Amino acid sequence: KHLRSKQPDLIYQELWGVLIAYNVLRRQMKYMAQRAKVSPLRISFHIASIALLNLLRFDSLASAGNLPKHLESLMEKSDRYVLPERRMRSYPRVVKGKPQKYPRKSQSIS
Repeated sequence: KHLRSKQPDLIYQELWGVLIAYNVLRRQMKYMAQRAKVSPLRISFHIASIALLNLLRFDSLASAGNLPKHLESLMEKSDRYVLPERRMRSYPRVVKGKPQKYPRKSQSIS
């Protein structure tokens, strides 16, 4: 996604806003994982970000005093955002060999 600002001060401000939003989302995901008793890595970032954005975008139109109640309802639904356990790798990681500059000498049959 591109930055909308053109001036250096506004770009700096926009980057700080993005970093703060990311950290708020990750913290909320950590609390959701604690509620669901799973690792925070098993909470879907994409789905949690959509849920939190919708909460802030639409529910905040009513009253700011209702935000804790809406956050608590989001926390109650935290088991919906849990991803299944990751499978083990079918092929273990390996270090690829360095390609040879010249072909290897074949041994003569004698």
